[in-house]
Amino acid sequence: MNPIILFLHFHKCAGTSINNAFKNFSKYPININGNPFKTDNEILQFWNYNSLDFENFKKSLIENNIQFIALEWNFFKNYNSINLSNIELITIMRDPYKRYISNMLFDKSYVMRSYEKKKIKHYNNFFLNYNKFNYYTKMLSGLGNDLDTKITIKHLNDAKKNLEKFSIIIILEISETFNLLNKYNIYNVEKKNITDKKNQNKLIIDKKFFIEQNQFDYILYNYAIKLSKRQLSAFKNLKQT
Repeated sequence: MNPIILFLHFHKCAGTSINNAFKNFSKYPININGNPFKTDNEILQFWNYNSLDFENFKKSLIENNIQFIALEWNFFKNYNSINLSNIELITIMRDPYKRYISNMLFDKSYVMRSYEKKKIKHYNNFFLNYNKFNYYTKMLSGLGNDLDTKITIKHLNDAKKNLEKFSIIIILEISETFNLLNKYNIYNVEKKNITDKKNQNKLIIDKKFFIEQNQFDYILYNYAIKLSKRQLSAFKNLKQT
């Protein structure tokens, strides 16, 4: 039995392109961009599940021959207790600053410091933190819906450990890493960029300030590059055998 592919979708990191690349894979009956929905308007918040609930969810996926699901709004809150057997984790990451600018333009919010202070809610009434600093670290430590917890080195270490669970980590800036998707017979992924570039001159930004405030994310991003290159090397070696 092939594992279920679970795609952790970080905002403005070509996630829609990855979802589209898996168009021939069986997905949840009701889904938006690969995210499972209970009804047309209610997302299935499976990232909040405890170990038993997740086992039951996984069993239903297997019984219904679901091959691919997306996880866009958080990583698992109970990542230390849930069983990820029969699950293959994949993701794509991007330079933190480029991702953030892309998100500002997409949301038409042009002042960095005021954008970071916004409290953004999903229409299913949970908070989102893609506009918050150290977004990657928060997501990968299960704090994707938490606006208040102050990130520490422990969260970074937990995020790194969780990132190590991923079979495939694509780096948007390193095109060769997309070859990792060849494993699924996926080639030449079309990367669409719908960022509103014409409004870039409206941005009030401070890159130095951003880097200072996102130290954990830069450490995590560089670690992701290291892991991705290691995966790519192993994949090349496997193809040669």
